[in-house]
This record gives sequence, structure tokens and C-alpha cells, in this order.
Amino acid sequence: MFALAMVPFAATSVHAQSLRCIEEHLVSETRLDERPISYAMLDNGTLAVLHIDPDAVIRFYDTSHDTLELVGEYIPSSASYRNTIHAHGNDIYTCLPASDHPDSQDAIFVIDASDPSNPTLRTEISVEHNLNLADFEGNTAYFMNDDFLGPGDGFLYVYDITDPDKPIRRRRVNTGLRVPREHGFQVAGGLMHISTYDRISTYTIDEAGQTKWQHAYRFDVNAVWAMEAVGQMLYMGHDEKFEIYDFSDPANPTLRASDDRPSYGGIIIDGSTAYVLQNGIGVYDVSNPDAPHLTGHFSDYAGVNGVIPFNDRVLVTRDSGVSIFNQTVKDYQGPEPLTTLTGGEPHEMVIQDNTAYIANGSFRMTIYDLTDPMAPVFLDAVGEGYFSEDYRQIAADEDSIVTASDEGTIGIFTNIDPTQPDHVASISDFVSVTDMDIENNLLVVIGFVEGDSPGVTEGTLGIYDITEPANPIQRSMLPGFGDPQWIRLTDSSAITYDASSDFDTDHRGLVSFDITDPATPAYVKNISATSGGVSGFSFDQPCPIAFSGQYAYVGIGESISILSSSGPDTFEVLADVLTGYQPGSIHIQGELMIVEANGLYLYDISDPLNPVRVGMANRLEFPTNFEPKPQIVGDAVVALHRDIGFISYEMDTCITCSADLNHDHVLDFFDVSIFLAAYIAQSAEADLNNDGVYDFFDVSDFLVQFNSGCP
Repeated sequence: MFALAMVPFAATSVHAQSLRCIEEHLVSETRLDERPISYAMLDNGTLAVLHIDPDAVIRFYDTSHDTLELVGEYIPSSASYRNTIHAHGNDIYTCLPASDHPDSQDAIFVIDASDPSNPTLRTEISVEHNLNLADFEGNTAYFMNDDFLGPGDGFLYVYDITDPDKPIRRRRVNTGLRVPREHGFQVAGGLMHISTYDRISTYTIDEAGQTKWQHAYRFDVNAVWAMEAVGQMLYMGHDEKFEIYDFSDPANPTLRASDDRPSYGGIIIDGSTAYVLQNGIGVYDVSNPDAPHLTGHFSDYAGVNGVIPFNDRVLVTRDSGVSIFNQTVKDYQGPEPLTTLTGGEPHEMVIQDNTAYIANGSFRMTIYDLTDPMAPVFLDAVGEGYFSEDYRQIAADEDSIVTASDEGTIGIFTNIDPTQPDHVASISDFVSVTDMDIENNLLVVIGFVEGDSPGVTEGTLGIYDITEPANPIQRSMLPGFGDPQWIRLTDSSAITYDASSDFDTDHRGLVSFDITDPATPAYVKNISATSGGVSGFSFDQPCPIAFSGQYAYVGIGESISILSSSGPDTFEVLADVLTGYQPGSIHIQGELMIVEANGLYLYDISDPLNPVRVGMANRLEFPTNFEPKPQIVGDAVVALHRDIGFISYEMDTCITCSADLNHDHVLDFFDVSIFLAAYIAQSAEADLNNDGVYDFFDVSDFLVQFNSGCP
């Protein structure tokens, strides 16, 4: 099993649970370019995806295999779709707004995808509004426009689609309701539920499509974010709870159950299972509507916007593609984020000798014993008496711990007693500090200082000698930065990243400085601007970096570039590794590289130019603009999460074996068979050295790993 511990920073209790590595459930991942904005599953097992960048197209993918396979597409003849797509049977319904229609006419297009390799337009329904909400019951289709057009324009259209080639309009009515764009409209069991932000209005519907208002329930919340109706039951999510209501008596609905986990996205009911988007995907057993219980919780990449259960698979759709999981993912117990974290605002963490020091906002510096990384123990909170600002940054070496506040004050502590650091000095040269690093008793700070004019600040790099922590000596101050983001030290080099795109200086982008003489730091080169610079670099990318011996690993786009780093003037690209995700931060300890990207990916870099992904910790979304600083402590990976606390993973149990292709922890004929099939099909599963080529080296790697056995 794969164990997890989560520790809120103001508490001494430990929230622990058992879980397995999510890769045991993951079947495949498919990246979809050209901006997929809407997904729909047809009865024939075809996934329809609406793309709108650069041009609108509906693509159809076969889901009967382990990976999505493109089988067909439908391209508008002279306009672009800008709305959602909806499936009924094997037909796709989507509205084309008048602004895009060649005849300046709002219309619903009905596309026959019974043969997804050759989708055809069945008919075009002329309407008077841009109808981008839809639901179906039997052979009746219901369409509404959302609140984009403003109050009082919630028009409902009802069509008989018994013959989808000739839909018959039964009714059009102005409900007068402002309907949210997503999940605000549900029809089931002869009832129609319309969500209008803080209330739900319910109507009965007769066979002719006539509607009669029955009930409007106002919720004491900011917004109803999600609804799913099944028969007389309505599953509803808002920013406080996931709730189940019984509408057997539509005029007097009753609350059957309530779960104190907020829902910020969709709700999908599959038999007795509910999938709820709530800081990841919560999986509930709702077989007893009076007592639903959470059976699993997992997160995918950022941008998750839907779940589609189909046959024995669970498809998770997101802004950039689709992940396919086995149904066993329903029982996966991933870390369930706590809704609140009292007593602290953690910003950054360093670990020295099994002791964690956290820059914890108004709680200053909090200290934890990580002797058992699965059960961190709170030791102390220090810094209250030294200065009043919140702690935001922290750095450490063997002798000193350095903190920086939100107002730029730098505090220096000695850690002779690691559990009780002693404040010995302060530095007040900066008005704000962006980042710090320490190496060989040199403290290098990057941030902003007061400029020549009142109220004007200037990006500056400062170097301090802290050989005597109680007497820090300023060695130099180097101005000329526009928007400094971070700094890293390696040997005699300082590497900075400046995100400014319009600041006329060599310091912008990814830049190396020679600090052999700390009194005269010298600009060496803009790494991203040289002929051998990082491919695809642009100034708006964060470019996380980490060093290992003579190599630097830089995250660029959806890849990691490996650079030589034997000196400040030798940064040249040696290799690129495609990752399939955009690295948020990179950390290296020994021969293991940990990459954060809405989860923690583990790579073996014993061969520095050929990193091999050996496993991953759970795909937990980390907050934007927050670096979790994962580090290895004993046999665990410990990371920091602003909203949860510590997240500790037992490392060995999450590391996968590349030869165990069916993830049953046994190496046998079935793994060989899967590899051969993947190799012949040139599937990514067979590209074991991640070079994009399927050749002898992949076969050799497989045989070596197969013969070596798995841990």
C-alpha cells in the first residue's frame, strides 16, 4: 500500500490514510491540442470533442481501446461553433449563434455520428436565441440560453425529436430566469430543474411539453455550481456542500442527505456512484440516498472539467486532453484536501537534518520534527518578538536559517539547537524579497529596493557574507532587474529568472552571473538568448531549474531541457525530455529528480542525460504560484501544500516498474505480450527511453528491466 500523511500547521493531530499509486488505475492519457472546450459521449462509445482554436471542428474518438483513436471529424462549412455540444443517442446537438451563421440566424445543428468516421448534418433548426444549454428525456429535447444575454432572457424551447431529421417545436416560453452556463438545467422524471445562481426553480412537464412552475428553493450560498437529476432525485453541489434532494412531491422537496464538502464543478451519476468535482474528483456510493459515503478521491491535471463513466472505464476530461482510468479508480483513496487550515499561512519550507522550517505567514517560522516523515511532530513557532511582518521566504544551510517577511525584512537565525533557532541579526536593505538562496556562507537575495525617486522600486540582487550569522556583511548590490522571480546558486554561479518582457536589460529571462568574487558579481550570459539556448523559451514562462553536478534541469513548456553547468559561461542544451505536462518546480536529491506539476513525478537520473520516470505521487493540485518544495526524508517524499499542510509519500511503494505493464506487480508473459503489441503499434507505452523513437534500445531496456525484476 501507499501511505499518506497530511498535517495542518496549527495542529498536532495527523490525518493519515492508506492509498495506492494512482498509476495502478491509469490506462492512458491523450493530449488534445486546438483548445478542446466541450465533450460528449455517444451511445456507440464515440467521444465527441469540440475544438475552437484556431478553427472550429468537432472530432470523434473511438474509446474502445486503451488510448483514444481519432476516427472522424465534422467541420462547419462557413462558420465556427462557439458553444457546447450535447449527445442524444448517436446524434450531436450544438447551437450556432447568429454572429457566426452565414445567414445571421441562430440555429441548432443536428449531426448524425452513427458512423463517426463520416459524420453528416441531419438538419438545421432555426431558433430565435443562442441556445447553448440542452437536456433530453426520451424523445423530447429541451434547449435554453444562458444568462449571457442578460436578465429576463431565459428562453426555453421544447422539441419532439422522435424523427431527428424533422424535429417538431412543441413550445417556446420565456421563463424570465437567468441561467448559469454550466450545469444549470436538468430534466428527469417529468420534472425540469433550473438553477439560477442561489436558487433552484422546479417545473412539472406534461407529455405535450407544457411546463408548470411548482417550487423555488433559495439556498443560503453564493451559487449553485452543479446539478444532476435522476428520476425524482436531484443531486446538487454548491460552495459549501454536496446534497441530495427528493422531489417525489415537487412542491415540497425534502433534503435526504448532506455532505460537508464543497462542489465547484459538475456532478455525474452512474448507477449507484456519484462523481463530484470538488478539489479533484470525489467518488460517492449513493445507493442509499439517505447515507451517501465517500469511497474514493482522486485528482487529475489542472483544468479538470468533467467525468464520463463508460463501460468499464472512467474518462476524465480536462482543458488539454483526456485521461482514461479503470473503474477501480472509484476506490482510490487519494489525499482529500481539508477545506480550511486554521493557524497559519504556509509559504515556503526548508528541511535540515529531519527538521522542517516553514515560513508560515503571521505565525512566523514553525518547526516540525520529521524523524518519522509519515507523522510530523510540531516543535515550536519562533519569530514573534523580532519583527511584526508575515514570514514569506525561507532558506537554510548547515549553520543558519534565513527568513524574509512580506515587507522585505530579512531575519538570520542560528540553528545550533535545530528545535529552537536563535535570532541573531536582521537586514533591512529590501522593501520586498522575491527569493533567497545560501551556499558556502553566501546569502544571495533577489527582490526590490527603494529607487532614486519616492515610491519607485528597483529589482536588485544582493550578496551577503554570513560566515558570522550575527554580523552579516553586505558584499554587493547589483541593480537592473525588472521583474525578478527566483535565484539559484551552484558552485560559483548565480542563476536568476526575470519575467519582465519589456525591460531593456540583459538581466531579463534566464541569466547566469559569476559570483566567484562576491564583491563584483559579473553578468555572464542570457541562457535563453544564446544559439544553444533553451528551445521554445519565452519570457512569460516560469522556467523552474535544479542542479545536479555538472548538469542543470530546466522546465520549458511540456519538457525538461538538460544543460551543461560546469561554470557560469557553459550553459548549453544537451538533451530535451518530453514530459506531457508543464513542470511547476524541479528538485533533485541524489539520483532522484522530483518534478511538481499538479502532483509529484519521480525520475531516476542515474544517467543524467536520460531521465527515466519511475513513478508518481498522487495528482494533487497545488495552489497557483506556490512551490511545494518536495524533498526526500528517509524513505519518503515530503511536500508542502498551502491549504493542507504536509503531504508525505512513502516513496518505494509509489515507484512503478516499467516492465510491469499490466500493473499487477508480477512480471510474466502478459507483460511481454503487452510490450510487443505496444511496440508494433508504436504506442508511447513501448518508448521506455522516452526518445520518441521505437527501436532496439526500447526492446533492450524492457528486457533488462524484465530480467532484473521489480522492487
